[in-house]
Amino acid sequence: MIPKAEAVLHPVWTGAVAAPLVLVEDAVHPEWVDGFGQMTMAYHLTVCELANRAFFDWVNDPCAVAAREGHEFVVTESHMISGGALLEGEAFCIETQVLAWNARGAILFHRVLDATGAVAATAEMGLLGFDLRTRRPEGWRAVVAERLAMVADRHARLERPAVAGRGIVLARD
Repeated sequence: MIPKAEAVLHPVWTGAVAAPLVLVEDAVHPEWVDGFGQMTMAYHLTVCELANRAFFDWVNDPCAVAAREGHEFVVTESHMISGGALLEGEAFCIETQVLAWNARGAILFHRVLDATGAVAATAEMGLLGFDLRTRRPEGWRAVVAERLAMVADRHARLERPAVAGRGIVLARD
């Protein structure tokens, strides 16, 4: 079950683009932790999905989900890297950076930061424009494409995360 959306900030699209964006802030809920009192990998991924949703809602603002008539996104690929522990009750935020986009897809990079700004996890997510009515991929609506271009242009000035595009590998013994 996806956590309640109080974790998601609800900014209005103004054309101002922060680099990076912060669209999610919360604290680790008791049901998100394992027997060691730290947030599980599953909930790291879940809060990054909240960041995907927050981003998509933001670039669609003021068009709410119901008014988008099924023009949404699906996550086609994700890569999560754990960088540190978030403990029960600990505050965190998620920074989001657009790494790339095209007429039908986008790559978002999320950094889950603890209250000190240390990276607790990262997630790189491949998103695809999707029509929920036909259950088929589609291009972005015009307003989304325009805004993705604006955000990507602003975020192109940011340093590309060193772990972006990294696969899972084991060092040879």
